[in-house]
Order: sequence, then structure tokens, then C-alpha cells
Amino acid sequence: MLEATSRFCGRIASGCSPERWSRSLLLAAALGIGCLAFAQEAHSQPAWIIQNRSAGLFPTWATESGVEVLTGNFNRDRRTDLGLIRLEPGWSTLPVALATSASFLVQNRMISLFAGWATESGVQVLTGDFNRDGLTDVALIRQDAGWSTLPVALSTNFGFRIRNYPIGSFAGWATESGVQVLTGDFNGDRRTDVALVRQDAGWATVPLALSIGGGFSILNPAVGPFAGWATESGVQVLTGDFDGDRRTDIALVRQDAGWATVPLALSTGTGFNILNPSVGAFAGWATESGVQVLTGDFDGDGRTDLALVRQDAGWNTIPLALSTGTGFNVLNPFVGAFASWATESGVQVVTGDFNGDRRTDIALVRQDPGWNTIPVALSTGSGFNIENRPAGSFAGWATESGVEVVTGDFNGDRRTDLALVRQDPGWSTVPVALAP
Repeated sequence: MLEATSRFCGRIASGCSPERWSRSLLLAAALGIGCLAFAQEAHSQPAWIIQNRSAGLFPTWATESGVEVLTGNFNRDRRTDLGLIRLEPGWSTLPVALATSASFLVQNRMISLFAGWATESGVQVLTGDFNRDGLTDVALIRQDAGWSTLPVALSTNFGFRIRNYPIGSFAGWATESGVQVLTGDFNGDRRTDVALVRQDAGWATVPLALSIGGGFSILNPAVGPFAGWATESGVQVLTGDFDGDRRTDIALVRQDAGWATVPLALSTGTGFNILNPSVGAFAGWATESGVQVLTGDFDGDGRTDLALVRQDAGWNTIPLALSTGTGFNVLNPFVGAFASWATESGVQVVTGDFNGDRRTDIALVRQDPGWNTIPVALSTGSGFNIENRPAGSFAGWATESGVEVVTGDFNGDRRTDLALVRQDPGWSTVPVALAP
């Protein structure tokens, strides 16, 4: 009887949609005490705290053509704020919505020439703390020819100071075909730097623009075979601190068949040490259809790990490659129904620390109708605990046209929250789902 109960509970876990989860578990409870405990756990799921926050004119500005939504801390209060930058002509400002306890305080900050530079062809918008003052800054890098600088809008508590830093050859390298622009702290000085990885053949280096607070120092360190590996088909370039030394490193995960490793370029501050550690079955799992590669610290040891979520049917696990500093330990923990929920139409996979334990968790937000919850896979360090958290009206708002889901800590409690910014007309608010 216990074996039959276990099999039935397993079918519940792998086959139910979120809205049927609790009802099915109640039915299963009649089969035995194990499933009853599972049902009771499902009914004790904490709910997201929903706020439909006023945000002045910010929701209207978000609907204009060419607008990108930014997140950061624009006033140094430990809450995540929102920003808007327009990549089409017409603006001379960069609006920010500063998070308070229950709403957003809107400032429409002047950025003068920076607004025009943002509209030029081939411009990418970057965010980071380029001068180490604890505030989020905004930078522009152009991947079409014509610039020799990297403009930065340095945030203050009330506005932006505009700088246009020369970057020499780095500006030209950024315009070459197949170049990926990365941000991170590559030398461990708590300032945001910029790196270039080329995914077309021809380079043997990873150029760096290291922020010095009042400009950039340009380096072009050799990376040996790593440069060639980056050009292979299906390769994703990822950043993180894979060895726990507080410098940003670069990893390559190939999603076409042929590799058994995850190459690492571990930053030394002025260059990179290249490793090519084996990841066993993880390499093959990464090549299956519908797989998303995620980064985060899933075991809370201060090193960046990798996870795989498949959005095509067939899995009931979330594979993990936990960094050891020089390689990876591969686990394949069971996640039950969560794996099936990830395959439903319109599901967005997001990461964050949703329970404040300093481990990276995974959440699912569905942008097609049908759910009234936001499921979360809370990391235990070697697996996941699944919560199917009620989300009330927020779940419905997420399905409206033009809605962008963003993550951040919008109330300063060190847990990751969710927010919705709609870029089609019709809203006058920014809904927020605060982690319980």
C-alpha cells in the first residue's frame, strides 16, 4: 500500500497544473499518511504579498516606443528601483521610480547629451556601479562604428552626472562581428568593468575595460584556447564568480552536442586562468531541447553555480553543476510538479533569493492565462523545496499584453521580489509581489 501511495503521489507531483495541485493532493490524502503530509504542506504555502503601487507618470512613460526598463539602486537605500531609458529620439531625461515601503517616488532626471547618444545605432545600455559609490550608474557602448568613448551617467541621490570616457582600441573591438559585451567586477575593486567575448573566429583575447572611477584602463589579455571554444556553435557565454575570489569570471556552456566540459576563464585581475573541467552528464543535458541555463549560488558557498531548467516536456529534475572553485560537482535533484509547470505556455523562469537564506532559488511566472500562483523552487544546497505560492491578482496582471517581469528587492528585506512594468498603454501603477 505504501508503494502504491508513493507512486500515486508522484503522478500528482509530475502531472498537475498549479491550480489543481491542492485539490489533487486532498484526493490523494485518502491513500495514506505520507501523501496526507504532502497535502498539508501544500496548503501551508506562504502567499506573495501583493501591492499595486502608484508610480505617477512612470507607467505612461514606460509605454513610449524604444523604451528599455532598467533596475538598480538609484538612491542608496538598499531597495531596488526602476529606470527608463529611451533608445529613440524625443527624450532628454532618464526617469527613475524610487521604491518606498508601499509605492514609488518618481524623478525625471535630466541627462542632456547622454539621451541623444542612447539613440544612436548599435548602442547597448549597461548598468553597474562604475565609481564604487553604492549607486547604480548607466553606461552606453556602441557596437556600430563611429565612437571612441564609453559614456557613463553616474548616479547621485537626485540626478546623474554625465561623463564621456575615452576607451581607445576597446571602442573599435566592440564593433567587430559576433562580439558579446559583458559587465562585472573583473579585478575585485568593487567597480563595474566591461569585457568583450567574440563568438566569431579571429581573436585570441578577452579585452577588458577596467573602471578606475574616473575612466577606464584598457587591457587585452590572452585567453588561449578559451577564445576558440567561445566560437563554437551553440555556446552560451555566462558570467559569475566561479572560484569565490570576488572577481567576475567567464564560463562557456555549449547547447549543441559535442562537449563534456564547461570551460572557465577565471579572472586574476589583469588576465585570466583557463580551466576546462569535466561536468559529466550535465554537458549532455544542456543540449536537450528547450533547456535554459541559469547562474546563481545554489548552495550558498559564495561561488557561482549552474542550473538547467527544461521548458519542453520530459524532465522531473533540475540539474545542478555546483562550483568547487576549480570544477563542478553535478547533482540532478527531483523537483516533481515544478518541472512540469516550467513547460506550460508563456512561462518565464526567473532567479533570486526568495526566502532570504543566501541561496539562489528559481520561480516561474506565467504570462498566459490559467494560473493564480507563482511557484518557487527554494534551494536547499543540494536540491529544492517546492512552494506553489498564491499570487492573487498579480498572476492575472502578468498575463496582460506588453508586461515585463522584473526582479529585485523592492522593500529592502534582502529577499527577492517581483514587479510588473507594462509597456502597452492602460496601466497607471507598477504591481509588486513581495516575497513572504
